[in-house]
Parts: sequence; structure tokens; C-alpha cells
Amino acid sequence: MAVIGGDSGQPAARAGLWWMRDDHEVRCRVQALQPLPAHEGEAVTWVWQEPVPFSTPTDTPCPTAGRWRCEDERRVERTFAEGETLPPLDGRAVVWRLLQAI
Repeated sequence: MAVIGGDSGQPAARAGLWWMRDDHEVRCRVQALQPLPAHEGEAVTWVWQEPVPFSTPTDTPCPTAGRWRCEDERRVERTFAEGETLPPLDGRAVVWRLLQAI
């Protein structure tokens, strides 16, 4: 997927959460076409963050590192790294739900 970014003052290409390119601790939430803000009076570059799906099926890459629970077998919780392929459970395809991002 292509990175969607923009500079302070430019209209946001997407609504949602944006992170400052050089400091991911700095974030803002804007509506589509709303001007991207400056940070501490300085123009900066922002990068849009695609929303993380809360449920993801077996055999797909984990969209975000975190603690996940199996929807089909709710007592099963596991920690997965971002990009790790979500596994089947007992040989069958299941759906994993994000409990907490890490």
C-alpha cells in the first residue's frame, strides 16, 4: 500500500489519525480535506495511519502487534507480531480479535 502523507496546511487526503513523520508520538485527528496542522508553530509532514481491523481471519498477516483472542474459542489468547501470519487453531480456520495493541 502506498504511503499517504501531506504537509502542514495541505488538505488531508483521508479522514482519521495522522502521525508526524519524524516523531510518531505526535498525532492529530482530522477530517478529509481539513488542512493538516502545524506542530509547535512549525510546518511538518504528516503520514495517515490506516485503521487497524479489530478482527482478522486465519492465514492473513497480523495488522498490528498485540494480544489477540480467538473468536471461535474465546479462552485462547495469543500475542502476535505485526506481519506474523495469524494461525489456524487445532487445524481449522478461525477469526482473531485484537484485545490490546502493543
